[in-house]
Amino acid sequence: MEQHITLEADAWRTVLAEAAAPVDGSVVVRGPAAAQVGAAWHLLGYGPDGIATHEAPVTAGDEGVSGAALVALLHAWSTPADLEVAARTAARWLRPRGVLLLAELHIDRLLGASVHSYPSALLYRMFPTTGSYVEARCASATDLVAAAIRTSLDDKVVLEFDRPLAVDDNRSQRPATAPLVSWRGIEQLDPEEQASLRAALAQVTPPTDPFVETEPWYAVAGRTRP
Repeated sequence: MEQHITLEADAWRTVLAEAAAPVDGSVVVRGPAAAQVGAAWHLLGYGPDGIATHEAPVTAGDEGVSGAALVALLHAWSTPADLEVAARTAARWLRPRGVLLLAELHIDRLLGASVHSYPSALLYRMFPTTGSYVEARCASATDLVAAAIRTSLDDKVVLEFDRPLAVDDNRSQRPATAPLVSWRGIEQLDPEEQASLRAALAQVTPPTDPFVETEPWYAVAGRTRP
């Protein structure tokens, strides 16, 4: 886990710098793997006054840490239609000129990617209906920008980056198969379908050894007004 936290920190380092994320004050992280992201950001020196994490989506009426310096929503909505409400709610937790970061899996890029670059693309290639299922639940970059605009954020930036899913640290000749549980939409497959996916994955040769599996993400960040 420590290695994964370090890799997560490396993935976010440039994103946080380009978003001009404040290194003082408290931080709120919401969405899947929030605790892992919070630990990585703590490693980078963010959130000296505390990092509050929760995996649940943000809904209207949710209460957060008042006066936070940075709030990050990482796919912290049930559907794209819920994104704007989540953004507006989270913005109320920020201090003036605090940073709100909205981030999402870059599903369009993943659907068209090589399985050698992103092994999880194999899931959507073998089972297109699962790809459609996930795509319908992911906000697009345009959705994120629109939410940032409607939340009246200033100094907006749009960023793309890769987040780590798993590390095949036993130097095998194939990508790690354990992270299938982290692939979005995998729960739509029955045991037989998952077995066929694992068999196909075992034939994919990783480009590096040890292999670090990542997935593409994008983010929009901006500051609340004084």
